[in-house]
Amino acid sequence: MISNKINTLEQQYHKLIDSVFRIFSIIGVLIIPTLIYRSGYLFGLENLIPYIAIGIILLTYFFRNKILLKIKVYILVFIITLVFSNGLFNFGFLVSSKIYILLAPIFIVFILSYKKALQVLIVLFIIYVISAYLYTTGYWTHNFDANTHVTKPVTWLLDGLILLASSYALLYIGQANKEFNSKNFAELELRAINLQDREERYRGLFESAELSILIIKDDIIINVPKSDNAEVMKLFNEMMGKMNTSKSSGSNSYKSTWDKEN
Repeated sequence: MISNKINTLEQQYHKLIDSVFRIFSIIGVLIIPTLIYRSGYLFGLENLIPYIAIGIILLTYFFRNKILLKIKVYILVFIITLVFSNGLFNFGFLVSSKIYILLAPIFIVFILSYKKALQVLIVLFIIYVISAYLYTTGYWTHNFDANTHVTKPVTWLLDGLILLASSYALLYIGQANKEFNSKNFAELELRAINLQDREERYRGLFESAELSILIIKDDIIINVPKSDNAEVMKLFNEMMGKMNTSKSSGSNSYKSTWDKEN
């Protein structure tokens, strides 16, 4: 049986954004211990920002049914920008959140538009260029030893979780859109087949009718049944004669495309 409603894009976008928040909520909770360990149990502003981002993600997912779609997207963009900027400030070129320059615009273009995605890409890239300038000119410097940093297991674990969450979110979005399009295309095909079947049954009933059936639109007879019943055709011809008589007398009458074809 064909369903009465095809899934709307709005429903699909809500499903996608909610799934992304769910994925990042799970990963966020998992990386909290690594964040605490990596920061040396210090909670300065630069160390608090990841926790703030995780808290916003959890709250957004918890109240997801009460938040508008665009607001969810803007919250996600804000979080990505916040984490990306903080990561560049603390770790420079070594930050794993550089991947957001690639992933964020791809995600945005699924939900909003190409123009919005391009704007996000430009903003993130500008932040990257500014950070590169500040580091290369010596205004910003690392407060850690790079060799020691890259040899710590917690560094690889944290980067791995971030890459895993981001990649899986993008993979999920692609698969969900593929399933959505396939499902709706199949639904439309079924509706087309059902509509064609109904049209053929109606046409068969109409053509074989022994009654004088007329289809009139805007005072024009657009169809009559092709019947072999002489009585039906005789009655129809009589009706047309009366209509032509009314027309010649100046009164309102039906026009007919049937006369042109017969």
